[in-house]
Amino acid sequence: MNDWTLRTMRRIYEEASAGIVIEDGLVRYDRPGHTRQIAHLPVCHEGRYSAGYYALETLLESKNMLEASTGSSGRSAAQRLETLRALERLQITDPEDSHYGAFRWYAEESAVQDSNAAFFILMPLVSLRLRAPGAVPPAHTDAIDGMLRHAASWFERECREPELYYPNKTMSDGAMLLVIASLLGDEARLALSMQYFERWADYTARRGWGWGENMSLVYQSVMLNALEIALPLLQERRPELAERLEGHRRTLLDILLFHDGHEFVPTIRSYNFGGEVRRSSLAWLIAGVTGTDELENKEASRGADGPAPLQLPFQANDFPTLLLFEGDFQAQGTGHAAGGEARMAAAGGSAAGDLGGATEGFAGTPEAERLPVPRIRREKVFDDTYAYSWIGRRTRLGSLNEVHPLKWTLENPTGKLMSIWGCIFHGNKRTEVQNIFIGTQERSHSAACRGEMDASSNHRSSSHS
Repeated sequence: MNDWTLRTMRRIYEEASAGIVIEDGLVRYDRPGHTRQIAHLPVCHEGRYSAGYYALETLLESKNMLEASTGSSGRSAAQRLETLRALERLQITDPEDSHYGAFRWYAEESAVQDSNAAFFILMPLVSLRLRAPGAVPPAHTDAIDGMLRHAASWFERECREPELYYPNKTMSDGAMLLVIASLLGDEARLALSMQYFERWADYTARRGWGWGENMSLVYQSVMLNALEIALPLLQERRPELAERLEGHRRTLLDILLFHDGHEFVPTIRSYNFGGEVRRSSLAWLIAGVTGTDELENKEASRGADGPAPLQLPFQANDFPTLLLFEGDFQAQGTGHAAGGEARMAAAGGSAAGDLGGATEGFAGTPEAERLPVPRIRREKVFDDTYAYSWIGRRTRLGSLNEVHPLKWTLENPTGKLMSIWGCIFHGNKRTEVQNIFIGTQERSHSAACRGEMDASSNHRSSSHS
């Protein structure tokens, strides 16, 4: 494992361990959770973060790096096993339950409120089992595999009736089914998972990205994790399908390259409520965008006690990305540069043509790899809806030609809020951000957006993470 990834993991562990409280195996948050059932509580105990912290600590312990990080040896294997037991208690294990195999997000919930907890909780555990199996003690492996056996039923159900317009969820469900079937030697579910990815690839090529999560930096990261899990397994069994998925991944990476370390314009479902122009994300490094690592590596100005490192913008929830893509991170903290030729191609998009513009001065980016300005890109969102992006020297503009693919969300105002940002950035300041909030429901009864689902399918409610 390269030095930068290990140092980043160690820094994350140091910061996460400072003041952490673990009760009955789960990390305590001194604030309410995001689901309706516990939104009024002053504290909660979350499964996703606890799983990420467990995986991070387990990997670092296997490399004898815990004492160097915190001055202590961390939790014992038996104490870490308590976290896995606590996660087991979050899982629905009654085969007669409609959510069999899924997880509650919080210990305080009495029922599944956000079914995405299944893949978010299992992602760090699966990543550890895939990429660092020797780091996991045998008793821990047994506990993890026990959860995977139950979860296989849940992900099978989700992949038989996929929400193809909800890409970060459905791709993660598909990746989980594929890897669980592979780890447990379940040939029937392995075949089903490959059928699912055939269906997803066809849908995405034909109709696009549904809600438009290809224009979200947050959800691009989730989708890239899913593809990084699925692609090596598919390359062994279905290389032609893997090639098609690689094409979709290339599209996501090209969007990242085009925006070159800045917030997407327009951006959909990005959670950028502060309107930051520059946002830290491991996705930039995966794409090969250079010059974004100063936020990760620079030090604060010298104080009375000397320079102090700035707090990392990454956390335990980023463990799966760090482990899955560790081969793509160079020691100095940047991804393998895609090269000037690839960056220029990404900048062109589908509408720019030969712009012949000057290159954009982006700190840290070698001259040969700087992108031309102005530059323009048209990106398909869903059906006949496209995102248009224009990047100038000091201004960045983004728009959608219509909100048509999302109009079904207006039909049910009881769902969550979805944000579409038409952003104007001038220089390093956001001079105008227009927020359009649309009520959404996770499971739509609209055949137009459900697309591939049979009209007689059961509709199960879930809430977004």
